[in-house]
Amino acid sequence: MDKYVIEVKNKQNVYNAKAQAIKHDIIDLGIKTIEEIDTSDLYILYGYFTKKHLDMILKELLVDTVIQEGKIINKPDKKNFKYIVDIFYKKGVTDSVGESSFKAIRDIGIKTVREVHTGFRYYIKGNISKDNIIKISERLLANTVIQNYYIY
Repeated sequence: MDKYVIEVKNKQNVYNAKAQAIKHDIIDLGIKTIEEIDTSDLYILYGYFTKKHLDMILKELLVDTVIQEGKIINKPDKKNFKYIVDIFYKKGVTDSVGESSFKAIRDIGIKTVREVHTGFRYYIKGNISKDNIIKISERLLANTVIQNYYIY
């Protein structure tokens, strides 16, 4: 079984309200050295897919092509950001979006999908210590009762 990670994010010229809200929340935590935040949605697909299948999943289901772009990624790319934080549900916690995505993929005729898990990615730029990125992750980004976070 293959694993594909799909990242969906707003196009560069589209305002990211979620990122701006997180930035303000970080400042409210007392961390004033935050410079920039960007966010994206992550989809982890398990199964057997052709390139045509993956293109169909991106264009027909996961990406609003007017305001978003999506791509298959191999590993996190920090670009100009100091940290990346990924958030995923813990094993055994219901992932409603993942379940809906799984059903939608099967509904468009791709029966080789086995599992879909969803998460969020936060790109964080600024003069921020590792301790502060942990604080941000635990207080703002993840509900640690039901979610895990991974810092890159």
